[in-house]
Amino acid sequence: MSLKLADIRLDYSKKELSPEDCLPNPVAQFELWLNEAMSAQVPEPTAMHIATVAPDGRPSARIVLLKGVEDGQFCFTPII
Repeated sequence: MSLKLADIRLDYSKKELSPEDCLPNPVAQFELWLNEAMSAQVPEPTAMHIATVAPDGRPSARIVLLKGVEDGQFCFTPII
């Protein structure tokens, strides 16, 4: 039996994203998307991949869990 990876892929193309469809406040937009994901029972809707780049151009990334949004700021917990 040969394994066909394409057969296990989910279709993520249900909707397109355009700037006209987004709220002007990015935190409000994020909260809307998070509520939609939780209502849809998406597995681990608060898991995120956060990446930054140092001044020397070196990237750094890790998986984190969102703890909450407070005063317009995202609060994360790293997954160890």
